[in-house]
This record gives sequence, C-alpha cells and structure tokens, in this order.
Amino acid sequence: MEMYKQPKLLLFDPAHPNALDPQHQAIYEFYWSTKSRASVPSFNPSKRITILLIIKHELHREVLDWKEDNNKDGLGAVNSDAEDDGDDIPEMPGLPNSEVDCILGVSSKGKGNSDTKSKRARSRSMSQPAGPTSKRKTPTNQAARNLNQIPEDSEGDASLGVQKDTASGDQPPVIPHSEKTRCRADTEQRIVGPALNGPSTSKLQNALAVQDRLRTQAKSISKQIAIQVQLYPIPAIDFDTLLDGVRFAVDLNDVTNRFLVELFVDASTPNRIGNAGSFKTTHPAHIKLSHNHSEDDTGTILNVPAIVAKRLFVAQQTNPSDSTQTPRIKRVRMKATDELPQMLDEANCLHWGAALMTQVYNFVDNTLGRMSRASIDKAGLNIPRLRFVLSALAVPCNFNADPVYLLEERISDSFTKYIINSRLEPMADLIGPARDIADFLCFAQHVQYHLSDGQVFISDFQGGSKLLTDCQVITSGEYDGNFGIGNLSSVLERFESDHKCNRYCKFFKLEPYDPPNPTRNSTREDSCESDSVDDLYVPAGGQSGISS
Repeated sequence: MEMYKQPKLLLFDPAHPNALDPQHQAIYEFYWSTKSRASVPSFNPSKRITILLIIKHELHREVLDWKEDNNKDGLGAVNSDAEDDGDDIPEMPGLPNSEVDCILGVSSKGKGNSDTKSKRARSRSMSQPAGPTSKRKTPTNQAARNLNQIPEDSEGDASLGVQKDTASGDQPPVIPHSEKTRCRADTEQRIVGPALNGPSTSKLQNALAVQDRLRTQAKSISKQIAIQVQLYPIPAIDFDTLLDGVRFAVDLNDVTNRFLVELFVDASTPNRIGNAGSFKTTHPAHIKLSHNHSEDDTGTILNVPAIVAKRLFVAQQTNPSDSTQTPRIKRVRMKATDELPQMLDEANCLHWGAALMTQVYNFVDNTLGRMSRASIDKAGLNIPRLRFVLSALAVPCNFNADPVYLLEERISDSFTKYIINSRLEPMADLIGPARDIADFLCFAQHVQYHLSDGQVFISDFQGGSKLLTDCQVITSGEYDGNFGIGNLSSVLERFESDHKCNRYCKFFKLEPYDPPNPTRNSTREDSCESDSVDDLYVPAGGQSGISS
C-alpha cells in the first residue's frame, strides 16, 4: 500500500477513543493547504492517501462472514441513489456508522440522513463483488484473505481492537456467544508448537564453563599460515616415458602445469605430524583452488582427500656452558631462495622414485604372465602393491616473505622406515608384515640395479603399508650431485657385494652377484637358494597417507 511513503493521519485510536474529535474531517482538510504568502487555502487534488483500518482478527472473521452472507443473498453493488434507501445494507460489525462516515469525510449529522446512507452504500460498493456470479477479485478481498493468515492475538491485547467510542451514541453490534466460541476454537487449532521450556541446567553450566578456552586460540593463530602459492604437481609416469621425454619433475617456466591456489598450513607444534625428520617437518594442510580444475588433473594431488605440507630446516647444535649438560639441537628455517633448490631435489627424487617403481612392477607382471597358474599358486607368494605419494611443489607468490612447501597426500596408517639410504638391507627391528614389505623393497632395488645396468636404484624406503615417501635416488659417482646430498654413490659401488638376495629374488629368478661376500652372516637373506616362499605374508589392501 506504500503507506510508508505518505503522511500519517491518525483518525481513530482505540486505545484512546476520546483523544481525537470524531467529527474532525481530517482527510477533507488534508487536500487543502495554505501557502506562505497566500491567505486563501487552495485545493490540491494530486495528493494521495492510504486508509489502513486495524481490527482484531476475531472481528475480521466476522467481516468475512458478513461479506459471504451478502454474496449468498445476491446483494451486489448499488447502481443508483434512487434504487437504494440505505436500509437494506447490513451494518459493519464492530464499528459505529458515525465513525465510518467521519473516516470517509461524510457528515454524520442525522443518522437517518438518506444522503449519508447513499454515500456509505456507494463506498461499500467499490469493494464488493458486482454479483453472485462474478469471479473478479478486488484488492479489498485479497487484503482480507492476507489478513486472515495473521495468527489471532491474545484476548487481553486490546491495542489492535476497535473499541466503543463513548462520545458517540452508537453501540457496536453484539457478537453472539456461539460465534465467539467458534472463532476461539478455530484460533486454538491454528496455534501449534512446543511448550516453552528452560534450558538444561547442566548444559548451560557446561557452555558457560568452556568459554574460558576461547582466548587460548590467540596463542596458536600465529602458527596458522595462509598464503597464496603457485602449485606445480609432480607427475607420476613410467620409467620409459621419463627417459623418452627427458623432463624434469618440476618446470617452473611451464605455465601450463601450474595452479594458483591458497595454501593453509597448521604449523603449530601440537598438531605437527610425527617427529621432525633429519631436515624436514610435516604439518596438516589443505589447498583452495582459485578456479575449477579440469578432468585431466585426476591422479594428481588436486584430487586427494587429505594432504600435508613439508618444510625444510637446518639443525644447529648449541653447546651449553656446563659441560655436563647435553648439547641442544635447534631447528633454523631458511629463506625461500635457499629452500627452493633443495625442494626441487626432493621433488625430483619422488618423480624418479615413482618411475623406477613402475619399472619394478612391469618386470613383476611380465614374469608372472609367463608362469603357469599352478606354479604361482604353489609358491603362495603375495606381491605387495606399493606406490609413491602424489605430490606437488608449492612456490609462494610472495617469494621474499613466505616459505616453500612440498605437498604430499597424507599416509593415514602407521609410518615405517624400511631401508635407510646408507644400507642395502632391511631395518633390523622389523617383524611380520613390515619385514616382508622391506624384503620386497630389497628385491625392487635388485631389479632396478639389474635393469639399469648398475647405474641407478632407489633407497631410503619409508612410508605406510601402501604408500611410500621421502625416497633417495642412488646413482654412480658421476651423477652423485644431481639428486641432493642423500645420493650416496658409494652405496651403489657396494651393491653387488652387500645386496642379500631373498625369497622374492629366488621366485623371480634373479641371479646373485659373484663373488659372494665372505663376511656376511648366514641368515635368511644370504642367498636365493636357501630361502623359502611358503611362510611369506604380505597384507592385502592399503591406505593413503603421508610420512613424517
């Protein structure tokens, strides 16, 4: 109705029925105004007003019943003053005629005045249907239906009701008791909902008590890192593709293989994953892409459910003044300019590790394909299916202030060190399934060394039961500086003398190297000929995750 745009003229206040003169023609005077220099009022027909009648819901239902009865009886609009004497039009329930006349700007002197009744009849005809067969909906009828959706107010709330005007001689019609009862019953059926109950005392006390923990967040927020980075996924390809393409794990100049993302890292000490390694720490992390990635990115870190962020550090030893105390090791972070070259080496080792492991499984599958099913079943050999984690290099956009991270998919099961990079045998404390996986990885080294003609293999194996991480590429001395400081070429030179063939080597018919090392102890790994494959146990299935 846009009433908020128009001036407000209070014509009748049921809370204070005697405060306003019911004979005062406020609407009539609203159209007349006197300018500052003119003494004679002028009529302004362009002014607009909106009349809003506020009544109780109970009374509104009576109005609707009244209108419905009129439509059933065939009462329609008044066509002329001569046809209507005013006596056949029912009175408006709850509102005296004098007040209605006052609101409409009609003189109320003499209740029986035919001119007054005819004007009232014409005003009502504007909001009534033309006849019983008319389907036209007027704005008044629509507004009435809308008002009918308002829940009934409490019986004690009279501020919205129309009360009797004591200054007037008219009395509002009395609503029958049966009608009041019916209206109240209908209203009670519409009021539904649960009873208002107070909160549980124990729950309230608990909620109040834990509020003191809110301030503890201030201590850890400084370790919540949120930076914008350029993300370079490290491709996992087979060994032949790596050799044919002669490509790097990460090409920082390749704009087609990088993504602009937001990186969030929880670097707080309590949430750090595992113990700090020799030169890296691992933290929970997640990324948010600035745009949707394509389907070609499947099989990359962009699609893994959980990731971690690894950051480099330098271990510095501080000697206390008291010689009886143990020296302390302090982890010092580097600048991004120093971190990036070392992180590129880490990425390259993962890249080559994934490719060399595909070479191992190609050898395994080809060999099994040439064997009979009976021979395979007789051996009872289960082959563990391992792979390296999906990973990416995160280079900060603000290179002078933010760190470089290596992102990897998270390993959710227990973390195990299988083989260190300076030795060619499993860790001594491994038993059960972990020892069997370590034996298979020693066999994998044998395959890689053999197929590369003694030039390269992977070491420093660690990770979960299905995912590996943080490997080291071992090459001959002429390439020992190409894969970081962990590339110990001396280990490759000792391979033929120090490698101990195990049950996997025997099953896949790998020949032991001569001459045998006379200093080796007689153990289950001493020679392929002395091993049995009957008691080998390797668990099926696997989990995703990350290393520390």
